[in-house]
Amino acid sequence: MRLNLPIRFCAASLIMVVGCANLMTKQAIERFSTGLQEQDLDRLREYSSQDFETRALRTAGATQDLKILKVPTGKLKIDSVETVDDHVRKVVVKVGEKEQQRTLEYRLTRDRRTAQWVVDDVTLDPRPDGESPPSIAEQMDLLLSAREFLDEWRGEDRDAKLARCTEDFRGVLETLPPKWMDRLMQQTMGDGRPRTARPEARINGD
Repeated sequence: MRLNLPIRFCAASLIMVVGCANLMTKQAIERFSTGLQEQDLDRLREYSSQDFETRALRTAGATQDLKILKVPTGKLKIDSVETVDDHVRKVVVKVGEKEQQRTLEYRLTRDRRTAQWVVDDVTLDPRPDGESPPSIAEQMDLLLSAREFLDEWRGEDRDAKLARCTEDFRGVLETLPPKWMDRLMQQTMGDGRPRTARPEARINGD
């Protein structure tokens, strides 16, 4: 009987450690999800990795563009947790009621400064065959790049506009007289109102 006590103690300790780790994982996801629901950019940045913030939350209007992606929020249930290594976890989450339930895969990383788990990326409706749709970070990076491109082209800085173009396209535009290029910009950008353009997040191949 006495020999079993250390084993039972170790088993109980292990269960407590795993339970605590899973609780911290769920809390990180819930806090991030609340930030999404409330469109709270500061909260989202607080519970995101530096990489996710740079790719998906780098502009003041990022929460408005996140709405385009329709990331489900609300009551969630953790379906599985995969420990990739000591600093990375993949967590599959179910959100919503059974009739309209969605599956999300959260990639969490441990912040090396605070030791807290933070969101590094999110994938909607991941597929087991590896052919999952582009992640939220990938789609937001594309959306925000499109916004930044449009903002540059609405500006007055010719060099900044050309810097947003491919080498071949830039070579063509550089040959245009300033008045011709300004006219092209006007025809391309329309009325110039920055938030009237509503990009659709779509990534084909690479």
